[in-house]
Amino acid sequence: MASPERATGGVLCCGLNCLDMMLLNTDTPASTEQIVAFERVSYVAGGSCCNTARALCRSGVRAGVWSVIGNDSFGEQMQQQLDEFGAHTELLIKDDRVSTSLAILPVFKNGTRGCFVNLGANLSMDQETLLNRSRRANGEAAVLEYVRSFDLVHFGYPHLLPRLQGERLAQFFTKLRAEISDLILTLDVNGANTPDDSILGPALTHVGMLHANLEEAYLMVKKEPIGEREPNAQDIHELLDHLLDRGVALVAITLGKRGACLKLNKDPVVLHKNLGRALSSQLVAGTSCFLQALEPQGSVNATGAGDAFTAGMLAAMAAASSRGIVLEDIAQCGLLAALEQIDTSSRCKASRTKECDFLSEARQISFKSF
Repeated sequence: MASPERATGGVLCCGLNCLDMMLLNTDTPASTEQIVAFERVSYVAGGSCCNTARALCRSGVRAGVWSVIGNDSFGEQMQQQLDEFGAHTELLIKDDRVSTSLAILPVFKNGTRGCFVNLGANLSMDQETLLNRSRRANGEAAVLEYVRSFDLVHFGYPHLLPRLQGERLAQFFTKLRAEISDLILTLDVNGANTPDDSILGPALTHVGMLHANLEEAYLMVKKEPIGEREPNAQDIHELLDHLLDRGVALVAITLGKRGACLKLNKDPVVLHKNLGRALSSQLVAGTSCFLQALEPQGSVNATGAGDAFTAGMLAAMAAASSRGIVLEDIAQCGLLAALEQIDTSSRCKASRTKECDFLSEARQISFKSF
């Protein structure tokens, strides 16, 4: 078990977790009643917390997990995997009253996947549980002291966490920032299948970085599904600006195989308030970048790609205190981490021991703008 005294800095991943039961190389069914063959089963600690922490550890970044699981065999398997890839689990709470979330993911032969999920412990996760029921810290003060050892707290999938949405999420973020004034809060969207602005809206003024895919961003801003329309650069800028106007310092929208677009808030006061120690003098208010995705060379499994992209961005932000970064650095680290997630043959064979190693690798790759 990792000890909080051994290191400081890095990212504490908070929010949704699940154990992914992946059905690999699954045939694509023609109907819901068809008998569908798959090659093999793999159990992987997943969801925002675990996927992001795994990619951060792979990038050489200190990563912790702050979430709730059940005291059951699925929870034990998740705990074991987190320990194996080096995540700090002092704030992983085991609750006898709930079950660990299980997601069944058919990974189809074309690289896409489906998802059937029992949200389990995620349905009851709330601020009181997170702050007071840690296995390794005695009470709220001790929990917050441990949280203080990280540079960033990354919160994932509030749309799937009914007790950490809207004003409740805003209160949680307010509490963290009141206790740890220089803490950077980041937010990842998944499961946003409703245009309900109240789920995220009240919390956005606290957020340093927000990530969503194109479909989610379009639904949040336009209040309707994107449909078959292919947005152009002007459309994407409109989505970015709308979210930035809500008080977010940096917004990133991923476009699948096309790549990603990032934009900084035009107000330097917002950047300073919400990015704090991750704010490099080379990050210029109001600037944006659009970069193409890297091409995979091996077989593709897209599970966790968005979480890995987010982890890459967080790795760059974690390196900002010791290395000056530009906006393109954040995007490039995100795209490299996403490639390493979907195509295991692309992963660096050498061990990375700090976030600067990953940043240096990303800078050596030639990325194309669009």
